[in-house]
Amino acid sequence: MKKINPVLFALIFLCSFLPFVHLSWFLGDIEVTLFQLGTDSDFHEPLAITILVIIISGFLFSFLPRRSGSIFSIIFSILGLIFLFGFKTQIDNEAISMGGAAKTDYVIGFWAICLLLLVISILNFYFLLSKRKEEISFTDKISLKFCPYCGYGLTGDEIFCPNCGKKLKE
Repeated sequence: MKKINPVLFALIFLCSFLPFVHLSWFLGDIEVTLFQLGTDSDFHEPLAITILVIIISGFLFSFLPRRSGSIFSIIFSILGLIFLFGFKTQIDNEAISMGGAAKTDYVIGFWAICLLLLVISILNFYFLLSKRKEEISFTDKISLKFCPYCGYGLTGDEIFCPNCGKKLKE
């Protein structure tokens, strides 16, 4: 996961340059990217800036070692999804407030970002759960049994003690 998370967050950042939303109203049609919505002085949407900061933070925190990198990747991907859909709701509400004169269509950039954030969440949840199962199964395999006659450490599947040779009870 250490190598996959930064790549996925980098892909999300690249998707912020793809068309995000197509706006149609009486002045004409316009297609804008998430990056434009956050950085262009004509738009300068605070939620778009927040989403970009979450994506960049997710990229940076994904380099943390194993478990913490996965936990932060989950946190930033879920935050990204929450803010992304909050931003979508805001854009839709602004379009509705124009009395139906505006129409919004979300295009490839929006859906690609949603999908990649969802993939990051699912992969990291799976990674954390599978690591937990590995830890449990590893401790199950390590038996803390000892020979009752000589105290020699056993793995648990011996019939006779490898040290003293006496038969072990099962």
